Amino acid sequence: MTDMRRREFLGRMAGGAAALGLSNTMAAPVAPAPSADKPNVIIVFNDMMRRDSVGVYGGRNVATPNLDRLAAEGMMFTNAVSSCPLCTPYRGMLFTGQYPTHSGIVCNNVRAKGNQRGIAHVFAEAGYKTGLIGKFHLNYPRSVDYVPPGPQRLGFEHWEVFNFSTTFMNTPYCKDTPDVLHMKGYENDAEVDMAMRFIAEQKQAGRPFFLVVAPHPPHGPRNASNTPEEYLAGLPEKFEWPKNAEMRRGNANSARYYYAMVRGADANMGRLLAFLDEQDLAKNTIVIYSADHGDMFGSRGLEGKNLPYAESVDVPLFIRWPGRIAAGSQSDAPYTPIDHLTTLAGLLGFPRPETADGADLSSVLLGKGDNVRDAALMGNYTSSMSGFLTMKPKMEWRAVKTKQHTYVKWLDGSESLWDNLADPFQETNLAEDPASAALVEQLRSTLKDFLAKAHDDFRPGTGYAEWYDKNRNLLMTALGPV
Repeated sequence: MTDMRRREFLGRMAGGAAALGLSNTMAAPVAPAPSADKPNVIIVFNDMMRRDSVGVYGGRNVATPNLDRLAAEGMMFTNAVSSCPLCTPYRGMLFTGQYPTHSGIVCNNVRAKGNQRGIAHVFAEAGYKTGLIGKFHLNYPRSVDYVPPGPQRLGFEHWEVFNFSTTFMNTPYCKDTPDVLHMKGYENDAEVDMAMRFIAEQKQAGRPFFLVVAPHPPHGPRNASNTPEEYLAGLPEKFEWPKNAEMRRGNANSARYYYAMVRGADANMGRLLAFLDEQDLAKNTIVIYSADHGDMFGSRGLEGKNLPYAESVDVPLFIRWPGRIAAGSQSDAPYTPIDHLTTLAGLLGFPRPETADGADLSSVLLGKGDNVRDAALMGNYTSSMSGFLTMKPKMEWRAVKTKQHTYVKWLDGSESLWDNLADPFQETNLAEDPASAALVEQLRSTLKDFLAKAHDDFRPGTGYAEWYDKNRNLLMTALGPV
């Protein structure tokens, strides 16, 4: 980037930050009186849950009857993606409704700016009790890390949260004091217990609620100490793998625990759905289930996430609202984390913040058209998951996801293009195929337009250190690698 372009960009950051969603928050509207007639909203997302581990998406090795139930009773999205497939950026996109280059949340181990108005604020201002249970990962340091009531909670009032923990049994967490508490038993089980208590309390109070539940499993570490025996029992002796997976010894050893955790995720969704039925709340509750990103898990010989491949970016997404969203419906519209805020606001008639970047797909949910969005922006901004580094150009990329294709521009200037319908394992790169030249040029133009909208100059990861340093007051305190 030239010095002139850098000065222009930093000038926009400092002087025109409203365009980036980083400056003064939008004036809060007067909250209407609470009403039990307003639909409740529950968002549940497990961490690192591959789409193809769920039955209705072609899942293998374990059954997921409760997640499949959501597909049968609501809408299933076949092109839902984690548009920055990494824990902290996903949460930043979900909670703020903004592109990472607008919220500043471009990698793990950064702190969300407390004055960012997002999805929980929208619901609080509409009279809802807001709650967050589980993993936050938007504060520092990398620990339980008590977050006091106030703006750093990003609009969530009820708080049973840890920032980051790799202990899935008796998991530490905090509420409204610095005292460290411990969940009873397995984390996912305990969080659903917490969720049911919260729901029962709001029902008794006659207040609608907006609740996010964020379990850490099936994220690693995947081992015996993190996995209940009840979910391990009865697993197959041998596992079936996708044809592009290279099963190294470590993967084979951890697969048993991964699929046990998938069973746990499904069982706990079943418990939550049964509780809504028992409390006569199912009909008036919107339930959203998804994941923050996938897991390469040996596919293409790779591990982890933050890559543009299907195994990393593809996530399950079900949205159920009985009587309003047609049971058993499907959509191939690209759907990203920033769309939850705008879509729910559109669905419920709430005002959306001026800073929100997402598309409103409420008409898709209501069966009024599937042409709201035909492409979405994806990207990974640094080579390191936890710092502003550029070590591997093939770890930094921007991409366009359409209903059929994924187009990727890598930091080193190379390009990839896959036809996901004809080539679901993305084995054939069409970017240099003369027959695809017109499509490549079209997607280059689409990416250029997306980057302009997101104020993204496609700088290398090292460039964000300068960006944060020069705009620290507008953004946040960034941590180095853990």
